Amino acid sequence: MQVKPVPRKARDGEKKDNEYQVFVKANFARVKMEMESRGLETQMGKVMEAVAKEYREEKERRSKAEVDEVELAFGGLNIGDE
Repeated sequence: MQVKPVPRKARDGEKKDNEYQVFVKANFARVKMEMESRGLETQMGKVMEAVAKEYREEKERRSKAEVDEVELAFGGLNIGDE
Protein backbone atom coordinates (compact mmCIF):
# COMPACT_ATOMS: atom_id res chain seq x y z
CA MET A 1 0.00 0.00 0.00
CA GLN A 2 1.35 3.40 -0.97
CA VAL A 3 1.97 5.67 2.00
CA LYS A 4 4.30 8.41 0.73
CA PRO A 5 3.56 10.58 -1.07
CA VAL A 6 -0.01 10.45 0.12
CA PRO A 7 -2.14 9.16 -2.77
CA ARG A 8 -4.59 11.65 -4.23
CA LYS A 9 -8.17 10.70 -3.54
CA ALA A 10 -11.54 12.17 -4.23
CA ARG A 11 -13.58 13.41 -1.31
CA ASP A 12 -15.48 10.15 -1.08
CA GLY A 13 -12.19 8.30 -0.60
CA GLU A 14 -12.00 6.71 -4.05
CA LYS A 15 -9.42 7.66 -6.64
CA LYS A 16 -10.97 9.20 -9.74
CA ASP A 17 -9.41 9.22 -13.20
CA ASN A 18 -8.39 12.62 -14.51
CA GLU A 19 -9.60 14.01 -17.82
CA TYR A 20 -6.60 12.66 -19.77
CA GLN A 21 -6.97 9.15 -18.34
CA VAL A 22 -10.65 9.08 -19.27
CA PHE A 23 -9.79 10.25 -22.81
CA VAL A 24 -7.12 7.54 -23.22
CA LYS A 25 -9.46 4.80 -22.01
CA ALA A 26 -12.18 5.95 -24.39
CA ASN A 27 -9.96 6.36 -27.48
CA PHE A 28 -6.97 3.99 -27.25
CA ALA A 29 -8.61 1.02 -29.01
CA ARG A 30 -10.08 3.18 -31.77
CA VAL A 31 -6.77 4.92 -32.48
CA LYS A 32 -4.93 1.59 -32.51
CA MET A 33 -7.41 0.10 -35.01
CA GLU A 34 -7.13 3.17 -37.23
CA MET A 35 -3.34 2.92 -37.18
CA GLU A 36 -3.49 -0.80 -38.03
CA SER A 37 -5.82 -0.10 -40.96
CA ARG A 38 -3.33 2.47 -42.31
CA GLY A 39 -0.44 0.06 -41.91
CA LEU A 40 1.32 2.08 -39.23
CA GLU A 41 3.25 0.67 -36.27
CA THR A 42 0.95 -0.12 -33.37
CA GLN A 43 3.42 -0.45 -30.55
CA MET A 44 2.01 0.99 -27.35
CA GLY A 45 4.33 4.00 -27.42
CA LYS A 46 3.31 4.93 -30.96
CA VAL A 47 -0.39 4.55 -30.16
CA MET A 48 0.00 6.64 -27.00
CA GLU A 49 1.71 9.38 -29.05
CA ALA A 50 -1.26 9.46 -31.42
CA VAL A 51 -3.78 9.46 -28.55
CA ALA A 52 -1.90 12.24 -26.76
CA LYS A 53 -1.83 14.30 -29.96
CA GLU A 54 -5.60 13.88 -30.35
CA TYR A 55 -6.10 14.87 -26.71
CA ARG A 56 -4.07 18.06 -27.14
CA GLU A 57 -6.00 18.94 -30.30
CA GLU A 58 -9.36 18.27 -28.61
CA LYS A 59 -8.36 20.30 -25.56
CA GLU A 60 -7.26 23.18 -27.78
CA ARG A 61 -10.57 23.07 -29.71
CA ARG A 62 -12.56 23.14 -26.45
CA SER A 63 -10.47 26.00 -25.11
CA LYS A 64 -10.95 28.01 -28.30
CA ALA A 65 -14.70 27.35 -28.23
CA GLU A 66 -14.89 28.63 -24.65
CA VAL A 67 -12.98 31.78 -25.59
CA ASP A 68 -15.26 32.31 -28.60
CA GLU A 69 -18.33 31.96 -26.35
CA VAL A 70 -16.98 34.59 -23.94
CA GLU A 71 -16.10 36.94 -26.79
CA LEU A 72 -19.58 36.51 -28.24
CA ALA A 73 -21.20 37.14 -24.85
CA PHE A 74 -19.21 40.33 -24.31
CA GLY A 75 -19.10 41.37 -27.94
CA GLY A 76 -21.74 44.06 -27.61
CA LEU A 77 -20.22 45.71 -24.57
CA ASN A 78 -17.95 48.72 -24.74
CA ILE A 79 -16.16 50.38 -21.85
CA GLY A 80 -17.11 53.82 -23.11
CA ASP A 81 -20.86 53.09 -23.34
CA GLU A 82 -23.04 55.64 -21.60
